[in-house]
Amino acid sequence: MNKIYSLLLLSMLVCGCTIVKKNQLKKVQIRVFPKSLSVGSRIYLTGNCSQLGDWNPAGLLLDRQIDGSWTKTLFFPAGARIEYKITRGWWQSMAVAANGNELQPISLS
Repeated sequence: MNKIYSLLLLSMLVCGCTIVKKNQLKKVQIRVFPKSLSVGSRIYLTGNCSQLGDWNPAGLLLDRQIDGSWTKTLFFPAGARIEYKITRGWWQSMAVAANGNELQPISLS
């Protein structure tokens, strides 16, 4: 009988640890340092889920910082694949990397 309780307790611990690991969140901070930005301009983030604005070019306004950067901190489930673009509120002003290529999606692991 003692073995049954031990096995039951062990199986509950394994299941509990598995559930916690699957529901683990990862903190992601997006930080943009624009080289130049006209007065009154804003920087937005949009992407492949509702938390990122569902591909609306003005989906999620980033917060302006004292140092001139723009940031937003978000939390996603571990292993989630996020795709995003940085805009100034419309598609014609989509951000690109320093080499001129579009920024690539990232995977959280």
